[in-house]
Amino acid sequence: MARASPNPTSPWPSSGQLDEALRREKAGRASAGHVALTVVNRSDQPLTALHIVGALTPGWGEDWLCGVRLAPGEEIRLEWLCQERSYHLRVSGADGLPVGYRSLRPEPGQAWRWVFTLARR
Repeated sequence: MARASPNPTSPWPSSGQLDEALRREKAGRASAGHVALTVVNRSDQPLTALHIVGALTPGWGEDWLCGVRLAPGEEIRLEWLCQERSYHLRVSGADGLPVGYRSLRPEPGQAWRWVFTLARR
């Protein structure tokens, strides 16, 4: 069976052009200032909320992400555009009380891994 050759006048990109565009987009993410965080729950209790706020955000009222539930052994990867010099993170346990805090000073393209190993009280 003969293969169709790409039509140079076609308005649609070829699959090679699409692959190149995707490669350029992925490579540009880090330079565009995206950062990533993986949160791993290695404790024996579920984590019920993850809050990420910029250091310049007043209080915890402007949480970026709330209501995430991570069962023991689960993990979640988050990625966002870094717009502030530092971020504060807080995780709550099954009872809603905070069980962990962390501050991050991101560099574009940087990734973190935050592992919880809390034991039930």
